[in-house]
Amino acid sequence: MKLKTLLITTLATALGIFACTTKPGYSSERLSEKINLTVAGWQNMRSTADLNPESINSWIPESGIRGRYQIAKQVLSKSVLESIIGEKAFLSGPHGEDMDYNSARKFGRYNPKFLTNLHKSLSSLFSSKIFVDNAQALYDSELKQYLRTYYLAYEVAANDQEVMDGYMSILATEPKKYSESVFLSEPSLFLQESFRDFAESIEQEGYDVYEGFVCPGFWVRRSIDGTADEFFELLTLALRTFDPEFLSSK
Repeated sequence: MKLKTLLITTLATALGIFACTTKPGYSSERLSEKINLTVAGWQNMRSTADLNPESINSWIPESGIRGRYQIAKQVLSKSVLESIIGEKAFLSGPHGEDMDYNSARKFGRYNPKFLTNLHKSLSSLFSSKIFVDNAQALYDSELKQYLRTYYLAYEVAANDQEVMDGYMSILATEPKKYSESVFLSEPSLFLQESFRDFAESIEQEGYDVYEGFVCPGFWVRRSIDGTADEFFELLTLALRTFDPEFLSSK
């Protein structure tokens, strides 16, 4: 139930992770300012971010969303992004003022209005050649392979009713008597094994196998909460802007 959400941190830093605020109205200018600060300060922020496993509930901060979000949130946190967009990111789930990675059997259900407003702001922002040129190097180093993995995972995981039903069934059961670790809970293990063939196959193509395991689970959860289409539109917007050759090859 870990949110995989730089799909929203430099997708707005850019596609996993937000909840709770007021509604001041969204602003492409404010979003541009925050993302530009994130891009310019990335290496310094990496050196000061707390990437200990206990802080991000992940042993692999260089893979997946959590380490990247931990770096980016020093400038572009969930609450800042929500304030800019003018909507709560989640309609329900375990997350409060910050991301809660400790819930093994609950996951955040995204707010479609948040995603729609985010798409509008990013569409405006991505139309700026200056912005795109400035962000391209960071995108290539931090997000290129990651967002490609999300795209490939969508094809195998989105709207898979059998996996969705199996996942929801496990969420509804009580944890086993032994201590269930959020690092590999029963629901997470179910998703991992459901997409093992996918993860191992893309590893052979040079992709990160950990991301190959976790990205499909993101699409399963988005298919359940009804926001898979909105996230896929955000993803294709980012790919069309920063990685058009990959998108045109699919």
